[in-house]
Amino acid sequence: MAGARKPGPTGIHDHEETIDEGTLCRNISQAPGYLDGAHRSGRSKSHLPSQHTLPHLLLRPGDRNSNVRKLQVLLNSRIDLTLALKVDGYFGPRTNQVVQRFQKSNSIVADGVVGKPTWFRLVAAPAKKGMHASDVAGWHLDKKFAEVAALLARKLPHHARAEMNRLVSRQSLTTALSDFATNGFQRGQQLASHGLLLALGEDIGVNIAHAIQVTVLAISEADLEEAAGYLSRAFLTPNIAALVGFLASHSGGNAAKTSKTAAALADEPPAGRDGAPKRKRRFIEIHWEDLDTWCSETVTVAGTTENYSDGESVAISVTGTPAGSKLPNFNETINSDSFSHRWKILEVLPPKSGGHYVNLVDADAHAEGKTTPTHLHIHFIPTVPKTHYAQNRAHFDLSATDYQIKIESEIKYIKGWGASVVKLGPAVPRATGGLLDGQLTWNGYRWMKKVAGTPKYWNGTAWKNLPAGFTLIDANNFCVGFYQTGNTFTCQYGGTWPEKFADWDINAAPKQKKIKDWTDNIHSVWTGKYDLKRHECKSSTPQCCRYSTTASAKFTQKNAFASGMLIIADGNIRSNDSLWFLGEPRVTVAGHEFGHHLGNPDEYAGAVLDTSLNSDGATAGIDADSIMGQNLTKVKKRHYRTICTHFAAMVQTLTGKSYTYEAVPVVAGGG
Repeated sequence: MAGARKPGPTGIHDHEETIDEGTLCRNISQAPGYLDGAHRSGRSKSHLPSQHTLPHLLLRPGDRNSNVRKLQVLLNSRIDLTLALKVDGYFGPRTNQVVQRFQKSNSIVADGVVGKPTWFRLVAAPAKKGMHASDVAGWHLDKKFAEVAALLARKLPHHARAEMNRLVSRQSLTTALSDFATNGFQRGQQLASHGLLLALGEDIGVNIAHAIQVTVLAISEADLEEAAGYLSRAFLTPNIAALVGFLASHSGGNAAKTSKTAAALADEPPAGRDGAPKRKRRFIEIHWEDLDTWCSETVTVAGTTENYSDGESVAISVTGTPAGSKLPNFNETINSDSFSHRWKILEVLPPKSGGHYVNLVDADAHAEGKTTPTHLHIHFIPTVPKTHYAQNRAHFDLSATDYQIKIESEIKYIKGWGASVVKLGPAVPRATGGLLDGQLTWNGYRWMKKVAGTPKYWNGTAWKNLPAGFTLIDANNFCVGFYQTGNTFTCQYGGTWPEKFADWDINAAPKQKKIKDWTDNIHSVWTGKYDLKRHECKSSTPQCCRYSTTASAKFTQKNAFASGMLIIADGNIRSNDSLWFLGEPRVTVAGHEFGHHLGNPDEYAGAVLDTSLNSDGATAGIDADSIMGQNLTKVKKRHYRTICTHFAAMVQTLTGKSYTYEAVPVVAGGG
C-alpha cells in the first residue's frame, strides 16, 4: 500500500523521505481569512516564495548541482582522504565511493543516496585536524547558527531589530534554530502546519526552512549571509511575538525571553540619526572557484563584500605550502559587492622539500584579513614512475625523477656467432636447394658466409659462389645471430647453421672492455642532447615543465637465449639492433643500434627508410649527418619521437592529463 516501507538492509535509510521530498517544509495550505492569499505584510500571493523553491536535500549519484559541491567540501573537511575530492558539483564515482564509506562508518545504509541522516551526521562530525578556524565548512552547527543570528540583527530594519531584541536573546535564537535543524535533519520532523505559522503566512515557513537548510549546508561566509537574509525576511512579520512563540514551542521552549540582554545590545550595530543602522562596510569572504590546476590553466578567485563602493580595489595575495614557489599579488575591482579575478598559472615552479621537487603546492588567497577556506591545489609533474615500452623494434624503460628523464635499457645478451642470409630469387634455378622457407622468419633466403673473402651461399649440400652478375645490397642480404644449444647452432630467427662455429671466450678482458666501451658510448651519445618540454606550457621561464634527459644501458649476460635478446658475436660482419660484433672498430655503432631500441629507423641509402622524414636535416628519410645515418654523428630532435609519445602516455596514466611533449634545445637548469 502507499507509504509502505520496502524490505532492505538494516540501518538508517537516507531516502525514507516524507511528503517534503527532502525539504524541511510541508506544503502549507493558504492561510484563511486573506483575500487572494494576501498576507499581513501586504504582499500579494504572486510575490510570495513557494516552498517548491527550496532546493531538495536528496542527492544521488549522477546529480550535478550546487548542493553536490557543498557535499564535496563537507566530505573533504571531515574525512582524511589521500587525494581530496574534486569540488566540481558532480556526484561522480569517487564522490559516491567516499559517501558510502562515510555512511557505512555511521550506521547508515551505504547506498550512496544522501538524505537528511547523512547530511546531519556529516555536519555534526568533528572537522579534521589542521582546518583553519575561519573555514566555515569545519564549523559546528551551533557556531554556524550563532553567526547567522548575529548577521540577522544587522539585516533587520531598526524597528524590527528592536522588537526582536526585546523578545529573544541572540543565544536563545541560536538554540531555537539549532534545535529546529536537529529535529528536521536527525529526527525527520517538518515545519508543521502549525496554526500560528499558517496565520503568519506560508512564505515565513519557507524562509525559515531556507535559513535552516542553507546554514546546515554552509561552507562559506557567503552561505551564512544568505541564511541570515532568509531569516530576516521571516522576521519582517508584524507579529514577531507570535513567530518567537512558534520557535519556542518547537524548540523545547528555549527561544523566548521577557527582556533584551546586555549581550544582545552589545553586538547591535549603532544607529544613525534617522534611527536606522549605519551601513557597516565589511569584507565577507574570498574563495577559489577551482580545486585543482596545472601549469598554463586558468583559475578564478572570487569573493563578496558588504557596502563597498563599485570601483574600489581589493588587494589579493597568494601564498603556497610548502613555501618557495613564486606566487602573485594582484588587485581586482569590486562591482556590486563582489569581485572575481582570473589567474593564469604561469611562471610557477615547484619548490623542493627534503631535497626533491614537490608535486603539489597548496595555494591560499588572502584579502582584507580573510583567507580562502579551501586550498587551490597546484599540481606539478617532477616525477613519473618507471614504465617499460616495447613495440616493434623499440624497447626501453622510461622514468622521471626531479625533472630528469631517464632512458634506460637492460640489454640482455648471450655469447653467439654471426653469419648472413641472402635472397637470390630468380638468379638461381628454382630447384636449387638450401631455401630456409618454413625455418627462417622470412621466405626466400639461404645461408651465406665468406670463404677466403668471397661470399658463398649454401645450396643444401655445399657452399657455392653467388651467381654471376648478382650484386649484394642491403635489400637482399643481412646478418643474423646464432646461439649454441649442445652441438647445434640455432639462428635467432629460426633454422640451424649447417656447420660448427669456432669457440671463443666472451669473458676475456678485451671483450668485456669493448662491452664497457659500448655502455659509455650509449650514455655519451644520448645524454643531455635535448630536453623534453610540455608543448602546452605557456610560461616564459625556460625551466617550466622542462625535463633534462639522460640515457644508460646495462649489459647483462645470460646463459640461455630468449626472444628479444641481443647476440654478441666475435669478429665483424655487420651489426644490427639484435646482433653486435665485437670486432666492429666504430664504437659509435653502439649508439646507433641503441637508437633502434628507441624506435628510430636507419637513415642511410639502401636501408629500410621512413620516407616521411623530411625535416630536421632529413630528406625522404635519409640524413647522413645523424647518429642513425651513414656517418653515425648527431642525435636529432626527431630521434626522441617515441620517447615523447611514451612519456605523454605515462603522464596521462599518472595524472589523467593529455599533454604533448617535444624535444627542445638544452638550457641550463632545465631539469
